[in-house]
Amino acid sequence: MFNIEPYLDEIRRLCKDFGVKELTLFGSALTDEFHDASDVDFFVELDDSPKGLKRYLALNRELGKLLERPVDLVMPNAVKNEALLRHMRREVQNCYAA
Repeated sequence: MFNIEPYLDEIRRLCKDFGVKELTLFGSALTDEFHDASDVDFFVELDDSPKGLKRYLALNRELGKLLERPVDLVMPNAVKNEALLRHMRREVQNCYAA
C-alpha cells in the first residue's frame, strides 16, 4: 500500500495551481498489490478554464516528480464502460476537492 499522506500538502498546492476540482486516489496504491514498480492512479476533474490538455499533462508530470514514480490521471467522464468505472471507484481516497 502506498502512503499518500506525506505528499498531501504539496498535492493540494499543485491542484490549486492547475485548476483541479477534484483529485481522488484509486487502484493498487490502496491495496497490498502495490509494489516498487507500481504507478499511482488518480481520478482527476479539472475546472473549465482554458488549456485543459496542457494543464492535465503538466499536472501529470508534476505529480510524477513529487511521488517519484509514474502517475496515471483518469478523467471519469472519459471512462465509457459504467461497470469498469464502478469497479475502479470501489476503493478510493479523496486527496483534494475545491
